[in-house]
This record gives sequence, C-alpha cells and structure tokens, in this order.
Amino acid sequence: VHNGTIRHFNRIRRMVLSKLDDELFNIIKGQTDTEHLFALIMQNMLRSDINDPLNKMIEAVSNTFAQIIEI
Repeated sequence: VHNGTIRHFNRIRRMVLSKLDDELFNIIKGQTDTEHLFALIMQNMLRSDINDPLNKMIEAVSNTFAQIIEI
C-alpha cells in the first residue's frame, strides 16, 4: 500500500505512463499516483527474471522508486 504522495505527480504523470507497456497502461482508470505506481511495480515484476517471489517484489519496488526518483 502506498500511503504517501509523489510530489508534483501531475508534472511527471506522462513520463510514468510512457514507461508502461500497453497492457499495464490500459489498466489505469484514474489519476492517482498510487494507481500509476502500482502499475509500474507490476511491470517491473513481470520483467524480472528472479524466481523467488519475495526477492522479485523487493527488486520491483526498489526499481520503481528509483525510476520515480530519476523522473
């Protein structure tokens, strides 16, 4: 659960969306930072080649926050 706020999300929303494959882009129905963040985490999980679910999740969340910070 993401209970925070991505500051100035409206300024980076398009860049976040551009990182998503069509399948995950199309599941976003709202405008919230949480929904976009979740889609990016899911994409990073799907792209991961790690087999262990916990480590896959840890890597996906870490990569997602690194991407957000980079943007």
